[in-house]
Amino acid sequence: MELIDLSVDLYYGMTRFWGDYHASFSCEETGSYERDKCQVHKIEMATHTGTHIDAPAHFIEGAMTIDEVPLNMLVSDCVVCKLDGIGENSHITPGMLSHLEITPDVGILINTGWYKQWNTGNFYKDFPILDPETAQMLVDKGAKFIASDLPLSAEVHLIVLGADRLLIENLANLDAVNADKIKLLALPLKVRAVDGAPARVVAMVG
Repeated sequence: MELIDLSVDLYYGMTRFWGDYHASFSCEETGSYERDKCQVHKIEMATHTGTHIDAPAHFIEGAMTIDEVPLNMLVSDCVVCKLDGIGENSHITPGMLSHLEITPDVGILINTGWYKQWNTGNFYKDFPILDPETAQMLVDKGAKFIASDLPLSAEVHLIVLGADRLLIENLANLDAVNADKIKLLALPLKVRAVDGAPARVVAMVG
């Protein structure tokens, strides 16, 4: 079985959402080999830094927080949809994903190739758009989560998180996944009572 890392690196100066309420990533050494005989760092970041998982509480007040998400939603069979030829400002419509065999025990991973814009300065500009109607169709089919390599609108967040499903955002290295079905491991930091957390996301193929 092949394991493929779909997570971005975390480091100072990395891409982040433009809202001021999303903290920039920083990492500072607080313990050194010379002084303390070990190395320790202090990390500061937002709950939605880099590759991360949105719990329903991100947009829905009183909803499930990231520490409450069942493990069977985080380790799951997943249907892969590679959308070749999707360009700037293109819309991902229901018809483009209607052929997928989605049942309540699987998630959906959408590869648009937009992840290649990460850290170019263009990631949050003119990106392809997952239409709200498409998100609603996937929820209606029972998808546990929508995982993708592109930013998603507030309307899509409300639809998916409002149905007690998950969003897995800012995936990387998706062209290394050459399979229509995989098992996805998306394990966020277990931070109590918050809206989401950075995650190490791994595709298991074969």
